[in-house]
Amino acid sequence: MCWCIGKTVSQVKEFYVLPVNGKLIEYETLAVNTIVLNKIGEVSTCYVPFSEDLSQFNDNYLSLAGMVSETCVNHDETDSMVIGTSALVQYDIDGAVGMYSSVSFETEISASALCFMLSV
Repeated sequence: MCWCIGKTVSQVKEFYVLPVNGKLIEYETLAVNTIVLNKIGEVSTCYVPFSEDLSQFNDNYLSLAGMVSETCVNHDETDSMVIGTSALVQYDIDGAVGMYSSVSFETEISASALCFMLSV
């Protein structure tokens, strides 16, 4: 699902631009944010660099999510535009709060809308 969101978003030029302090910052690369259950039972964020190659994206996802799970340290991609997904896979969570760190609310809403469109 995260790769599908990244693939869809990568074709929309507006997703590469983020307003910061009244200026538009244009990024050359994208990352997809996912939520990872870490080894102490808490959630951490993991920004996975988007790759058109599904196999490469999967390798990055497994490697980075595994690292975040073990170290309990969030993984950020500061040089990429991050698309928030709020993707939670195989976790029993009784409540969640927004974990939008550096991602704009508008981007999160748009990515969620894309996720919905992909699932329909």
